[in-house]
This record gives sequence, structure tokens and C-alpha cells, in this order.
Amino acid sequence: SHYDSGLTRVIAEELRPALTGSPATLYDLILRGVETVDQLQRQSGLLISELQSVLSVLELDGYIYYKGDRWLKT
Repeated sequence: SHYDSGLTRVIAEELRPALTGSPATLYDLILRGVETVDQLQRQSGLLISELQSVLSVLELDGYIYYKGDRWLKT
């Protein structure tokens, strides 16, 4: 490959899946300071089971992390 390692690193960070639908909604809420499961559930209107599953995906994809009782942007 003719790419240098610096460029490869930058590209790798851009490879997180694009957000649409429920994940996009939740990520946007978290960016705006809606951080607890209670608040996220109320504002998004998602079922708690769906909410937990979407939050897990966002965490695995490197968008958010859990600290105390809050979800925060990585």
C-alpha cells in the first residue's frame, strides 16, 4: 500500500457505521445532554428493551460509554 500509517489511522476512525434511525436519535439526544436511561426513554419514546439494545450497539461501535448512571459521548 502506498498510504502512510498516519493516513490509515485517520481513515480507520472514519469507519464507524453511519447512524440512522433510532441510533441516530439516541446519539443526538446524548449530544444534547440527555444522558440517563430514564430521560432517553422518555424523549425517544423507545421501549426500554429497544433502548438498551440500541445503546449497546452505540457503545460497541465506539460512539458512547457508560459512567455512573449516564451515557456520554466518547
